[in-house]
Amino acid sequence: MCHPETIWLKERANMRRPKVAAPLRQEIAQELKTDLANLSFSPGSRLIERELCERYEVSRTIIREVLREFESEGLVENIPHIGPVVAVLSPEEAVQIYEIRGILAGLATRKFVEIASQRDISRVLRIFERIKASAIEEDVRAVLSGVSDFHNTVLDTINNEPLRGMLDRIHTRVAIMRLTTLSAPGRLPNAVSELSKVFEAIKKQDATAAERAFIEHIESVALVAREELKRQRLEQPMVKPMKRKAKST
Repeated sequence: MCHPETIWLKERANMRRPKVAAPLRQEIAQELKTDLANLSFSPGSRLIERELCERYEVSRTIIREVLREFESEGLVENIPHIGPVVAVLSPEEAVQIYEIRGILAGLATRKFVEIASQRDISRVLRIFERIKASAIEEDVRAVLSGVSDFHNTVLDTINNEPLRGMLDRIHTRVAIMRLTTLSAPGRLPNAVSELSKVFEAIKKQDATAAERAFIEHIESVALVAREELKRQRLEQPMVKPMKRKAKST
């Protein structure tokens, strides 16, 4: 018979295990999200558990938990007889998601301008200078990094956790499209031109103009995303479920 203290220690150990596993799962989830955003796994491609285990050096349990989480977020689709694949947004879904993102991000930008100090404004203007320099070099990934820094600075400043949570979930859905849309012919200079109106309004501390300019920017992104998705559908048909073999009689 186990000593009561031994039982208590085992129970304490069991209680602590999820606290160890959870950070690892979150770490792998973030790594996979980054890889999805960088198009390491193209939309519609299969996500094979064994290969993911080898790539991220974790157990199948962790990979399955991450894939289930991604399925609930709309990043992964589980297709019968094929398994999990990277979700493919339809052109209509992309426009709808970008529309919501524009409203929420526009609101965040307006809130930022309303409460920002001169130091806060100077910080985001420096970020825009980096974005412009990266655009001149045609470094799309650096532009995206700068845009992410801007969004994080805005959200950190306004300190609105519900708004951050909603934007994070939507951002995850469109992250796969960001690299594609900015890489479209002529899109990079147009994006910088649109963003310049946002930052000019921020510089003037015109909250309404900043919100409107950001929404207009996202509307333009949505149109590019819709056309790119239409083109991809024509060039790369979506993954279809495998047909079951007919049983011999």
